[in-house]
Amino acid sequence: MARGQCDLIVVPAGWAAGLFKEEHWVTLVRARAIENTVWMAAVDQVPDPAEPATGAATGVGRSLLVDPMGTVRLDLGSRPGIAVGEVDTKLTAEIRAVLPSLEHRRDDLFGRP
Repeated sequence: MARGQCDLIVVPAGWAAGLFKEEHWVTLVRARAIENTVWMAAVDQVPDPAEPATGAATGVGRSLLVDPMGTVRLDLGSRPGIAVGEVDTKLTAEIRAVLPSLEHRRDDLFGRP
């Protein structure tokens, strides 16, 4: 693995509910996995069905495990739950060999050493 690269990013969230917000959440998590060629464990708060809907960031659920190609490997849906998924680092290396997007980063432009 090259300097500054990791195999998994964990994202805790309280994504705001609303029109198409659940689909936005899934799309953006998949996009981040693809562009960074990483596994994404995106954990979103599940809304309380006893509470009235608001515009506040109460979560939409849909906690996901997404592979570096953007394939959803686990999706907990909109209900509380627990799941165990496997992060295949060999797959990450294979994908990075085909899609070397991280090699094109310009760390010198962003003040990284």
